[in-house]
Amino acid sequence: MKGKLYVLEGLDSAGKGTQIKLLSSYFKSIGRKHIVVTQPSQTLIGGLIRSRLRKEWECNGGCLQALYLADGINTINKEILPNLKKGIDVICDRYSLSAYAYGSVGADYNWLKNSFDVFINPDITFFLDVPVTECVKRLQKEKESLELYENENILNRVYNNYLRAINDFKEQHNIVKINGNQSIEKVSEDIKNILKNIEDTSFDSDCP
Repeated sequence: MKGKLYVLEGLDSAGKGTQIKLLSSYFKSIGRKHIVVTQPSQTLIGGLIRSRLRKEWECNGGCLQALYLADGINTINKEILPNLKKGIDVICDRYSLSAYAYGSVGADYNWLKNSFDVFINPDITFFLDVPVTECVKRLQKEKESLELYENENILNRVYNNYLRAINDFKEQHNIVKINGNQSIEKVSEDIKNILKNIEDTSFDSDCP
């Protein structure tokens, strides 16, 4: 692939959205063509997933993860692969690691591993590591009503599932843990410094 796939992962309210915006701005400042994609997507399937997360309809964990799988494959085929082939970088807000972490709360972990192995491997995955208690505090400040996975008991399970998935896929997904419990500026700086170190031919250290 001419382009590269960058993934940001973490618990709800770990700061992914903010860091993706900052990374996108940084890419623009150094002239790197890129797009940002999200999971779930903005398609019909993604809408079904988001409405389930808002608890607007019921289904079991396996059904929800089947929707995530279909949505992810569509995103890969329609957005990620075509752009990577054209030399356009892709920044992805969540990817298959989220399926293992969140999905295995209600579906079998090994089934998820076998199902989501059709996803292409990211060039690098940043896991924003923020304590569950801190994420819960942020969620309570930010939102009037919490979604399907957004309570402390479930997020504790999700966090442990993340650790398991990170151990299983650390090399395959090139996973780097970032201390997300720092200032927004420091987290952004850590991400950029890692990119500069591993991609010194692509990133000019003098760039802002």
